Amino acid sequence: MKAKVLKRFVALVMSTLLMLGASVSAFATEVPVNVSANPVETIDTIQDTVMSTRANIPDSGYCSANGELRLYPTLGNYIGFTRTLLFYATAIDSNVTPGGDIRVYVYGPDGNLVRYFETHANEDHEEKFTLPSAGEYKVVIYSEVDERLHCNAVWYA
Repeated sequence: MKAKVLKRFVALVMSTLLMLGASVSAFATEVPVNVSANPVETIDTIQDTVMSTRANIPDSGYCSANGELRLYPTLGNYIGFTRTLLFYATAIDSNVTPGGDIRVYVYGPDGNLVRYFETHANEDHEEKFTLPSAGEYKVVIYSEVDERLHCNAVWYA
């Protein structure tokens, strides 16, 4: 007998809660919404905030013989896992490839050294980065070449 009364009591409480919940939710849908305060987000507005249109911006400059140069290429937002930094230095005073090393230090947007490599004049050098941060990188070039160089640094996929 007690079990039967308990079952009926629980059924009565559950049905009362169900009816109360339905009436509250019906009342909540009738409350007007201020559209100007709550703009509707569409897929276009979401994509604009997730994928800004900051592009890869190359940088180039002239390095004096046995000199130093700083370049600031920008890595834009991207989709994927790797990006490649292409660096090349062209000797501009003669047609012969001069001897000597070019030491290149790459600093990330946070200012930390992320890569070091050595290359030569009139030679393309590619450095592949896995999941690099978007932003402005600082590329510091120390030339041990006896001629002026035109240096370029650019990001690509």
